[in-house]
Amino acid sequence: MKKNQYSLFNNIAFYFKKLSEFQPSIIWILALRVILSVTLPLFTIYMPKLLVDLATSHAGVEKFVLIFGGFSVAYILLSAIVSYTWEAVYFDFNFFRQYLAYYIFRKSLSIPYKDTESGIHRGEYWGAIGQAQCGDMSSSNRFYMMVPSFLITILNFFIYSTILANLNIFIAILLIVISMINYFFMEIERKSRKKIQPKLDNLYKKIEYIQHSSSGSGESSPAKDIRIFHLSKWIKQKEQKLIDKEKKYHKHLMGINFTRQNIGFILGFIRDGIAYVYLVNQAVVGNITPGDFVLYLGAIHGFSDFVSSIAWNIQELLTASDRAQSYRKYYDMQEEDIIQGTVTADDMKYPLDIEFKDVCFRYDDKKDVLKNLSFHIHGGEKIAIVGVNGAGKTTIVKLLCGFYEPDKGEILINGININQFAKRDLYKLFSTVFQENRIFPFTVGENLTFQLKENIDKKRAENALKEAGLWKKLKRQKITLDDYMTKYFMKEGVTFSGGEMQRFILARAIYKDAPLLILDEPTAALDPIAESEIYNKYAEISREKTSIFISHRLASTSFSDKILFLKDGTITEKGTHEELIKRNGEYAHMFQVQASYYRKGDMQNDNRFNK
Repeated sequence: MKKNQYSLFNNIAFYFKKLSEFQPSIIWILALRVILSVTLPLFTIYMPKLLVDLATSHAGVEKFVLIFGGFSVAYILLSAIVSYTWEAVYFDFNFFRQYLAYYIFRKSLSIPYKDTESGIHRGEYWGAIGQAQCGDMSSSNRFYMMVPSFLITILNFFIYSTILANLNIFIAILLIVISMINYFFMEIERKSRKKIQPKLDNLYKKIEYIQHSSSGSGESSPAKDIRIFHLSKWIKQKEQKLIDKEKKYHKHLMGINFTRQNIGFILGFIRDGIAYVYLVNQAVVGNITPGDFVLYLGAIHGFSDFVSSIAWNIQELLTASDRAQSYRKYYDMQEEDIIQGTVTADDMKYPLDIEFKDVCFRYDDKKDVLKNLSFHIHGGEKIAIVGVNGAGKTTIVKLLCGFYEPDKGEILINGININQFAKRDLYKLFSTVFQENRIFPFTVGENLTFQLKENIDKKRAENALKEAGLWKKLKRQKITLDDYMTKYFMKEGVTFSGGEMQRFILARAIYKDAPLLILDEPTAALDPIAESEIYNKYAEISREKTSIFISHRLASTSFSDKILFLKDGTITEKGTHEELIKRNGEYAHMFQVQASYYRKGDMQNDNRFNK
């Protein structure tokens, strides 16, 4: 089994440091709770002795009532203060858990791009979020509950040890030995839980994904597919299989827990039985007074509880530490450095010149996606990079944007290696439009500009929408920059058709007005007419800008200055549209195949559709 990356003491120090940063007063309240809680058990064992001593000494009723009443009032007052110290901080613990979850979410926004694409890291993200939000069972709450409890128990252990040492040291040793045997079985249970917990976490992740993706809480609703393909039964079956596995693991853990509890009960019975027999014998032979008998009886019972509590506290702390690993690992994940760099965006002269020189790249240990790729885009040129799916087109964009680094070769902007740029400044150079349209449930203006409402340049935003051909539609439908998009927050939220959405994304690029325009399959879901209109708009706004159009459909090639045909990570053809058509190579063949489906009547004449 993999060793924990963070030790128990390291985890305790981490969580209490974070708590002190969040609200320092909580630490002092917990310290007060420990101090006061240590005195409470002393009342429970000394009060019966005091009452018995008063009774056997024939003390008067007034003295009896006065002493008993004083102890009772002090006990009640002390209990109330201890209870208050817990109630006073419990709400803060719950709020602090949200703070820990917020941190992980914010962390996810700044980790390296390659980690965001990794399924392993996405699983670690949900593991960290789940650990922060699982209520009283979260590592933070367990530490804040168990560390004070452990300190209280340890202090009481020494106090009660002192009391029992006056009776017989061997009784104390016996109680400790039997409790250690019980601890051994508790450790077996903890290790079993630790072994099974990753499997349970994986099941939780799968169940959460099925529920999230099937309920329509994602970006698009699956309601149509569920009805047309009768998916409801299939989804329920998939979920039920996971739930059955979860039940199986829990049943196994419950069996171990049941066995451990029964062993603990038997050991506790033996432990207390031996102690009580010895105590009764001492009382019979007259070695202890009736008051001492009551005192030692309470001390033995309390000592046994405290020894057992020490073992239980340790187990709880170790379990919390095991579960804290997922949070700590994501918390300590290296963030993307967007500041360090010797070159800034202000150092650039426009239009930008782009060059790939012998670039090789592979994802993880898989085969090369790009192989000694070289090409040069002169400032102001419009380049179309085309090819079949999987040729490596999108990888070129990821490398150029600095999301990944080449395994070999270099990428130059105006002759400067992009590794010399501060990432923050490198990102300023690009206006990108990807196939996935990311729309947030915020206002039109915020989605357009990615600025808070109060920071939006409304005149600039309106001009961007006008240039993109959307402003008239918005005015006609009385949609303003302050209206919400999607229907997550507002039932009357703004929604766009496919073509309108592309125009909106185009308006984003216009608003940013970066010197390099990159379109990565932006019109893959549009019909040919809408695609042509959108590309004509992109051609208009890309004047005097260096532009890269990525596509496996060839609508973008008609207005491009140069076309690069990519196959298996290398450029096999390059030239203008007319030059490549005359060459009659793979580009010409792809163009002819695509064009044939757009010519009137060709679909009906295709033998594949007339069988």
